[in-house]
Amino acid sequence: TRLKNSILAIRQSLNTFENVKPTQTKKTPRDHIQSILNDMGIVGEIGSEDITKIVEQLLIENVGLAPLPPLKELYEKIAVLTKTTPDDILKESKAIEQRIRRTIFAAMINLANLGIVDYTNSEFEYYAPRYFDLTDIRQLMNQIELQQERKSKVNIKKFIQVLYSDIFSRLD
Repeated sequence: TRLKNSILAIRQSLNTFENVKPTQTKKTPRDHIQSILNDMGIVGEIGSEDITKIVEQLLIENVGLAPLPPLKELYEKIAVLTKTTPDDILKESKAIEQRIRRTIFAAMINLANLGIVDYTNSEFEYYAPRYFDLTDIRQLMNQIELQQERKSKVNIKKFIQVLYSDIFSRLD
């Protein structure tokens, strides 16, 4: 009887295990954005939150795949979330632009470093040519290798446009 009880207990536990279906949690747009920013090594940067808010704003406005509104307009929409007076909104939108520029530049440096270490790295191969001008990334790679000052143009509009279209295409 003890053997029967043990087998019965095992059967019951197996039945409950078989009936438990893995919960399929749907990723939010924010999850997708954070994942991409994480791949580029900038999820912890202060400007990554601004980038996330801008892309979320574009999704709310349902821009579709149309050209982005002017960046200044996007910065102001994000600034309005925390500031009220016109002067504060103007200052904050300029601060947002600077934070985003620095964060995107950090992504460029991270990808350039990846490219130096392994030109065939999947993240380098995917993100570098899509989000940035490959000439700029190559120039940064040379600056890093030659231990020169790191300087490059940062195309905020392209970065936001590509990030937005990546997120937009993942939404079904």
